[in-house]
Amino acid sequence: AHGTDGHLVAVLQGGYVLARAADTTEPFDQAVSGVLALLAAIR
Repeated sequence: AHGTDGHLVAVLQGGYVLARAADTTEPFDQAVSGVLALLAAIR
């Protein structure tokens, strides 16, 4: 689970950085949606 945790954090951080750079929430919203989909798939 620890590897998965790190990947999820990396996806969210990447989305945050892209959102800040683009001055829009869209990349972060997409990252959150992707993380939620992954979590739903591994349940």
